[in-house]
Amino acid sequence: MSQEDVRRLLVALGGEASLTKLSNLAREQYPNRSLHAYLGDRLKAMERKSIVEKTDDKASIWRLTESGSKNKIGDFSLDEVDDVVTEHDLEEEGIKVANIVGSLELDSQLVLESLAEQIPNTEYHPETSPSLIFRDENGVTVMIHSTGRVSIAGAKSKDKLISGTENFLDVIQKVRPEVKKSAQDLSIDNIVANSELGRELDLAEVAIALDLENVEYDPEQFAGLIYRSEINPTILIFNSGKCVIAGAKTFTQILDSYHEVTGELADIGVML
Repeated sequence: MSQEDVRRLLVALGGEASLTKLSNLAREQYPNRSLHAYLGDRLKAMERKSIVEKTDDKASIWRLTESGSKNKIGDFSLDEVDDVVTEHDLEEEGIKVANIVGSLELDSQLVLESLAEQIPNTEYHPETSPSLIFRDENGVTVMIHSTGRVSIAGAKSKDKLISGTENFLDVIQKVRPEVKKSAQDLSIDNIVANSELGRELDLAEVAIALDLENVEYDPEQFAGLIYRSEINPTILIFNSGKCVIAGAKTFTQILDSYHEVTGELADIGVML
């Protein structure tokens, strides 16, 4: 569940509502999701950012601020990755994080050819790729664009994403001291996680039984069944029972989408 989800719920309720009304609307609009379980935590985080304000402590009534009413909450910050659901929570459900991808803007145009000569552990092949590649010792890959946009991939935990970003910034700030960024400036672009459903599946039968618009199965094109969650992530399910969740921005989205698809599978008798 994202802060934008909560903001939209408040907008639908006229900009001000009690926690109870917000929870009821979340249950009504998203019956297959556990959005209501995280409302209190999200609202507190939004209050710290001046997106909402509490108008009545006793009745727990929340109101959008002027800024919150006007502005969509687009990017997901580093702090939002695990502010409700942690990596430990995922592991307890048998879900393992495989890759966290983040990005940041250095606010500076870069001459990649020059950087390639100044920074160790880099690769630059402009004839095949427009990006300069920096590899961290922990397996994190940093892709640097001439516009100053940087993408960081390959981190299997939030801590490794932070570490890989800080290592890169330490290196580039030695040759470009005007770069004043930190890992806290990261936006989260994608989180990929893996899980096992615990049994082999006949995907053709599963696809027929689910009979949902958000399910695709064409074995001639792709070996897995594609389930597009209404939350955001896409879940790939394979005959072996392996499950890959991609496109999430927070651990909460991973857990919610996993519960969503396993709930659908339970309804057709697959998850016993």
